[in-house]
Amino acid sequence: MPRFLSRLLIVPAVVVSWAALAPAQEITKGEDGKYYDANDNPTYHIGADGTVDWFTYNGFRRYNSECHVCHGPDGMGSSFAPVLVDSIKDMTYDDFMEVVVNGRVNVST
Repeated sequence: MPRFLSRLLIVPAVVVSWAALAPAQEITKGEDGKYYDANDNPTYHIGADGTVDWFTYNGFRRYNSECHVCHGPDGMGSSFAPVLVDSIKDMTYDDFMEVVVNGRVNVST
C-alpha cells in the first residue's frame, strides 16, 4: 500500500471508511459532497490525477497536525502510542469512530 494511502486511511475524519482495506467497491457521491460505499459508510475518493476529495484531505491535515505526534508518520507507531495501520484492519467504521472520539485504554501491541 502506498505511503500516502496509508495516511489517508488512518486519519480521524468522519469520511474515512474501512472499505479502503477491502477489494474495490462501488462508491457514490452524496448530495453533501461526501463519498459513500455500498454499505452507506463514508469513504474516500481519489481522482484519476491523484487528487483526493476535500473531506479526506481535511482528515489527512488533522492527523498530521495532532495525531502523528504520538502515533508517528503514516500511523506506524512510536514509543508513545501504538501502530494504527494494523489495528484498523479488523475495525468497523462505527468502532473506528468510537476510538477516535473516546480514545482507547486497552491497546494491544
